[in-house]
Parts: sequence; C-alpha cells; structure tokens
Amino acid sequence: MEQLKDHLRDLTRLSKKTDSGSTVREMLEQVEKTTGKRPPELECAEAPRELSYVYSCFLDIHRTRGVGMSGALPITYHDIKAFCEVTGNILSTRDVATIIEIDKAYLETP
Repeated sequence: MEQLKDHLRDLTRLSKKTDSGSTVREMLEQVEKTTGKRPPELECAEAPRELSYVYSCFLDIHRTRGVGMSGALPITYHDIKAFCEVTGNILSTRDVATIIEIDKAYLETP
C-alpha cells in the first residue's frame, strides 16, 4: 500500500503546474534534454501490480471528483457506491478502504 501511495504522490508532484505554465515533469524533461542528465526528481515509484485493479478504480473515481474553493474534495463512500452502481465494478471492503487511503495521500500531497 505504501508503494502505491508513493507512486501517486510522485505522479501528483510531477503533474503540478510551474509558474511558466508547464508541469514539473515537462520542466524536468527539458532539463534532461538540455543537460543530457536525468534529474533524480523525475524518478517515480512503481505502482504495485497486485493493486492495479483498485488503483484503476481510484483513477476512474478521481476523474469525476468534486472541486471546492480550496481544491479537490475527498472521495466519499457515496462516490464509490455510485461508481460501483454505474460501472458494475465490485469492490471489497478492503478495496474501498484502500481507495479512501490513497485518496488521503493524494489530497495531502503539496
């Protein structure tokens, strides 16, 4: 689970916009292109294969999450229930807890 949270934090960090309007990933890739050296900040933790189904469900729910005045709103049990009803996906209690936990990691990433 920690490996998946690290993966999500890394992706979130790399997708943040810089002052120039490009993403951190784009900026670091330009540094790599210019210098010929890969910045260590471009490295991203791998998502564990055994959690790929839950991670895929999280990403689907994440794409439809609400946004408030201070940014993304947490994924709720109602969001997960609606996702399961609409898609026909079946999530165990453990899967739901995992989605809530990785969403928490996403929301806590600066």
